[in-house]
Amino acid sequence: MSKQRKLLNIVLSIVICVLVCGGKQEIQAGNDEFTDLSIRSQEYPDYVYDKLSNGKIQVTEYLGIETIVQIPETMDGFEVYALGSVFKGNSTVKEVVIADSVTSIGAYCFQECVSLKKVQLPKGLKTIGRWAFDDSGLEEIQFPDKLERIGDVAFYGCENLKSVVIPDNVREIGSYAFSDCTALEEVDFRGVQTI
Repeated sequence: MSKQRKLLNIVLSIVICVLVCGGKQEIQAGNDEFTDLSIRSQEYPDYVYDKLSNGKIQVTEYLGIETIVQIPETMDGFEVYALGSVFKGNSTVKEVVIADSVTSIGAYCFQECVSLKKVQLPKGLKTIGRWAFDDSGLEEIQFPDKLERIGDVAFYGCENLKSVVIPDNVREIGSYAFSDCTALEEVDFRGVQTI
């Protein structure tokens, strides 16, 4: 790696650290309690989910082998509300489209998905959990306008990610959220005043 790239990475890490006031707890599916755990979907048998007390579900695992995957709005009659560590360590998935009903991407969701190139985030997404895309092959991402929080080390080590535009609505970016993104050349904060 060239000295300029190393310097850019260090400067970017320092800038992000200065802007951030520290990390928060791991993002989970709100304050809802789980009522049923590890249910394999009958409608979509490649998915496993946890049922929440609010009648919605958090998808926790993908068992399929497809390279392009779509997370549906509902499974077995329940609204898909959140994603847990669904794809953690999956080396097959290249692209994921997430239904607009999802408001939270939990910790480790796409961690170490080395083949992952693109994720279409839902319009209503509010939070991205810690380590969510850590060490993935992600090349591009477009954040929705309603996004409020990006967790600690959420995109750490995404070596193929080249640019990021942070929407105005984002109020918090966790520690080291974009650290070690060695190809990252541009971060546009779009007028965000409080991080």
